[in-house]
Parts: sequence; C-alpha cells; structure tokens
Amino acid sequence: MSKNSKDKDKTKKDEGNNSKSKNTKNDNKSPDKQDINNNEPEKHYIPGLTTDFTMKSPYFSSIIESPELRLKKSIIDLLTPFEITAQKDIFSSYEYLSPSKFDVKSNISNTIIDSTSNLEKEISKLKVEISKLNKNFNNYREKISKLSEDKEELEKEIKQYEEDAKKYKELSEELNKKLRLGHLLSQVNAEAKKELFENKSFLYLFENVKTCNSYVLAIDIRRSTELMLKAKDAKSFESFIVKLCNGLSSIILNNFGIFDKFTGDGVLAFFPDFYCGENAGLMAVKSALQCHEFFEKYYRDNRNCFVTVLKDIGLGIGIDKGETHLVNMNNAYTVIGTPVVYACRLSKAKAKDTVLNQGAYEEIFQKNKQYFNFNETIIDVKHEGEVVGYKISSNDSEIKIEKPNWVELINKYKK
Repeated sequence: MSKNSKDKDKTKKDEGNNSKSKNTKNDNKSPDKQDINNNEPEKHYIPGLTTDFTMKSPYFSSIIESPELRLKKSIIDLLTPFEITAQKDIFSSYEYLSPSKFDVKSNISNTIIDSTSNLEKEISKLKVEISKLNKNFNNYREKISKLSEDKEELEKEIKQYEEDAKKYKELSEELNKKLRLGHLLSQVNAEAKKELFENKSFLYLFENVKTCNSYVLAIDIRRSTELMLKAKDAKSFESFIVKLCNGLSSIILNNFGIFDKFTGDGVLAFFPDFYCGENAGLMAVKSALQCHEFFEKYYRDNRNCFVTVLKDIGLGIGIDKGETHLVNMNNAYTVIGTPVVYACRLSKAKAKDTVLNQGAYEEIFQKNKQYFNFNETIIDVKHEGEVVGYKISSNDSEIKIEKPNWVELINKYKK
C-alpha cells in the first residue's frame, strides 16, 4: 500500500473518531445547551492559535491533515467530556445554591444589618448612660470640691476657734490675776505694790499660800450708832466716816499690814507671817496704838459735823494670833479662822483700849515687852460671858519696825 493510501485511511479513521466524539459531546449537553449549539456552529479555541475555528469550515478541513493540528484536535477531543462535566457540576452547584432556594447571602446580610443596627442602638444607649454618669460625676465632683472647700474653711474656723478659746482662757486668767492684783494693790502699801509688779514670786505667795499664822486686828468705833444720831446730817456723817476709814487704812498699810475691809462701824486687818515676817505682832500692836492717836485727833478736829459732842467716843481694838486661812473672795484677799472671831469680840472693849487675846499676849510679851505696858482685864464676850484679856499700851519707847525681807520670805514659803 502506498503512503498516500495509508494517510487517507488514517484521515478517514480520524474523521470517524471526530464524528463519534461530536455525537458523544452533543449527547451530554443539556437541552438548553443543545438548542444554542444548533443555531450556531461549535467553536474551539486551540492554544497557540489566535483564531477560533469551526469544525465544519472548509479551511479547517483543508489544514486538518497537519500532524500538529491533529494532535491538538485529539487533545481537545480528550478534554471536551471533562469540560462538559465540569460545566454541569458548576451549573448544578449554582442551582443548588441559588437565592430562590436558599437566600443565604440575603439572610446573612440582613442578620449583619440587624446586628449592626442593634449594636448601634446599644452603643447609642450606652453613650447616653455614660453621658448621664459623666454629668452625675461632674456634679458629685463639684459637690465634693465644695465640701472639701467647706471642710477646709470649717477646719480653719475650728482652728481659729481653738486658738481664740485658748487665748480667751489665757486672757481670762490674766484678767483675773490683774483683778486680784488690783484689789491686792489696794490692800498693801507702796513698797509691797512695787514688789508685786517686779517679782512674780511675791504674788505667788498670795495665790498659793492657803494656810498661815496671822495676827488679826479688829477695830470697832464704840457708840457708833449714837455718834451717827448726833451728826448734823447724813452727808456730814458720811464724810466723817470715809475720811476716818482712809486714815485708819493708811496707818495699817504703813505698818505692813493687809487691809481687809471696812465693816460699817469698824475695820478688819491682818498681818500674815509670809508677808510680815517675825515682827507681825509688833506691827499689829503699833498699828493699834497709832489708830487710837489718829481717832482722838480726828474726832476733835471734826466736832463741827455733830450737833452734840459725846464723851467716851473712841476705838475699841482687839488683837488675836493663830492659824488662819487665806481666801480670795470677789478678787479680794481675806482671812477666816478663830483669831478673826476673837479679835472682833475683843474689839468690844472700852473706847481707847487695845486688848490682846491669850495667844497674842504670850508672843508679844516674850518678844517685844520692852515697848509696852500690859494689864490684865475682863471682857464680857457675848455668848461666852467674861473672859480674860490683856490691855496693852505704849511705855513711850520708840518702836522701830524694819521692812520685811521678802526675798527670804519667798524662799521660805514658796516651797
């Protein structure tokens, strides 16, 4: 067989195979796809060529004899069934996932939209709540800030109040001291006043010594009621009494006694050992003698104040010695105790007499008998009857009294 005959047979065989392949391909197409292919010749794209070729075209038939084209055609024939099957699977999957059956995309989209909307609402709601909380927080912060300022202001006021209270207390104490000092200054002489201003320890004695030995001097204006009735008028008697009291007070102070009070018809004074020292008794007796002298002269000089001048008008003075208690009463210093009682009772002696009680007599007689005369006498004491007293008078000896050594007395009694 010639070579051309073999080629023709091979060509026929290939055409038969192509025909069979086309039939198979047409059988596998869907009805819709077949309708489309009947209207238009089937086209194939051959890799390496830039032109689509129709299988039935004369041109393709004329060049199909090329081995290269035959090989490409065979490859196309082999791939075509797989292409058709893949297309069917794709269309089948598309139909299965079609929105008409399962609107998955739409549902997911709606769900996402709904979720987003709800989330936005929640976020908006939270923003509103947060805004309210921020507003409340700002209000609380303002209140706290105001309360803090009020607290600071209150603390300042409390601190100022405490400082003022402390200062008030200090000033009150200082005022009371000044008041006590002021009254005390009127109860002592000029030298003692100076010492009180310059030496706080001296004032300490008056403020802290509670119990002391004292000579108590009580002066009574005998027949004072009758004397008042003989006055020309009340004003004259008032002037007479005031000047008399001032004169008696000056005598007591100059002899380092402490002037206690004017009793209405007499005077009370005391001579404590912490202030007068060892010569307290001598100072008390000297004051009594000088007071008698002063009254006699003063009454004689002021007879013009009375309608009638009475005889036997004078001072009765009683002196006693013993333990007394120093008391601050209404910012003035006074003493209380048994010596005060008996000094006042002995002051009811006759006019112009000074009478000592037993305790005072013993000490004065022992220490200072060179200056005085002593005479025993009887005094009718109210509620007690007659008691023995000792009338004392001057023997005209000069009585010298030295200023008390207050430095020694402070050291002695401050302990």
